[in-house]
Amino acid sequence: MSQSCKFSSGLELANLVVNSELLHRSWDAISDLEKRSCTHVPDLPLSVEYKECEHPGMGTIVAFACPSSVNVQQLERVGTDLVSADEIAGFFSMFDFVRTKVNPSFSVHKAAASLFSSHIHLLSLLKEKHGNSSPLIITGQSMGGSIASLFTLWLLGDIPTKATKRPLCVTFGSPLLVGTFLFCSERDGDSACFEEPRSVVQLMLAMSSELEEEQRQKRNLQNVDYGLILERLKHYNPVRKEYSPLHQSNINPLEAETMIQLAAIGVKRLQQGNQGNHMTTSLIANVASWTEDYLTQRRNIFDPTKKLNDIKIDMTYLEWYKKVSIEQGGYYDSYKLWRWKSRDEIKSRHEIMKRKRILTRYWRGIVDEAEQMPQKEGWAFRTRGLYAGTNYRRMVEPLDIAEYYGEGKKDYLTQGRPKHYRLLEQWLNEDKQPGTGNRNSRSKACSLTEDSCFWAHVEEATLCCNALKDGQSSLKDRETSRKRLVEFEQYAMDLINNYSVSVEVFLEQSSFMQWWNGYSELIDLIGGFLCQSPLRDFMKNKRYRNYA
Repeated sequence: MSQSCKFSSGLELANLVVNSELLHRSWDAISDLEKRSCTHVPDLPLSVEYKECEHPGMGTIVAFACPSSVNVQQLERVGTDLVSADEIAGFFSMFDFVRTKVNPSFSVHKAAASLFSSHIHLLSLLKEKHGNSSPLIITGQSMGGSIASLFTLWLLGDIPTKATKRPLCVTFGSPLLVGTFLFCSERDGDSACFEEPRSVVQLMLAMSSELEEEQRQKRNLQNVDYGLILERLKHYNPVRKEYSPLHQSNINPLEAETMIQLAAIGVKRLQQGNQGNHMTTSLIANVASWTEDYLTQRRNIFDPTKKLNDIKIDMTYLEWYKKVSIEQGGYYDSYKLWRWKSRDEIKSRHEIMKRKRILTRYWRGIVDEAEQMPQKEGWAFRTRGLYAGTNYRRMVEPLDIAEYYGEGKKDYLTQGRPKHYRLLEQWLNEDKQPGTGNRNSRSKACSLTEDSCFWAHVEEATLCCNALKDGQSSLKDRETSRKRLVEFEQYAMDLINNYSVSVEVFLEQSSFMQWWNGYSELIDLIGGFLCQSPLRDFMKNKRYRNYA
């Protein structure tokens, strides 16, 4: 990360949040709900209640709350440990989209998961009612906050990939989930926001030292007056000169900002003394380091195409090569056969291979990163990089196929196709609108053949022709080859009808035309094929000359 990027906006974000109506309206909804909620009877199962309210200009707020008398001891009877989601009947399937290749399972707070599962009918009705509401704010405190978080996550699983408006979840004092945490000091009246998960946990541990263990156990989970805290924060005018780190020349800007944030939420005051100072110094270094890693990771995740402009230069080289290769039999065949001999031609060939390697290395990394995202669609990647990836696949994969069959190999589709090509194609198909299928309204030939594996199909069809010609194949193999050739005819004709192959396919020197010449001779030689087919009619009548 560059030096100019090593800053945190935690103080500014906290100031923005506490001065907005978002937190205040959310807390008002929770407070009103808790005033009318019943007192929990210790021997009865935990329950959850909700309230819906509309606010002009802000949207719908759905607040969740548990009875205000629930305390730590009562929760411990239900279970405060983490439990694997697949251990709770029906729970895992609702959040299946959270899984990734790296993390195929996840754990949740046992009491929260049990409470959520026991109220699934109620929550399903709410989901059906508000699933398409926008704007939508889900909120709750303590265990109610856990239900709010899980409910929001459930809603996110059904939101289309391209949707720009998503529900917002605001919780107060609830079990940990990934998100933005607002820390504040009741005594100092200041606040700061943190997002990096390890930092959040360590700060909670540091701030919890202010309370004795006995006091924490006696306090109800929901007796904190967050409304009073929010009002105090809203009217607080921070003056942070007393803990300004500007006089320290041995720290970087991110560490300086971290020091100010920790002091703002009272961590520095809580850890006085030599040992406390050492702990604070260590905490500052750790939080700053974790934040830097987190910001770098987020920048990569949410901007996977940050190097796309540089990559476009590499694509330009291949586009140039495609243009000049027409006289050599076309893009695919000129690369496969490579008849150039001069020094300049050899240099150009090496340059194309270099650009191809750079592009492949880049897109393999992007696809691997997208595959690890907690959404199976890879939201950030798909919204910004999928179509650039499709263009890369259609441009570069034919060259990989040329190398593969040029080495005498076969069965590229099942034995040789790299994973990142398969995933790019899969994600493109998933991104299409339901019901559109493979239809398109094109009336002109595309510049790049849409199926990046077209030439692999051509090569396999050529191998089938050879198997029928040599007379050495078994009867079963010959029948399989004949069947595959008929299937290839239909496949090729579908692409032609949709103008989904480029015009270079019909160049006289192309592998496709070489296949057709051999295939047409084979039909007359051995028979066993239908007398007519759309492709044979198209080719024999040379209608491809008008294909453009």
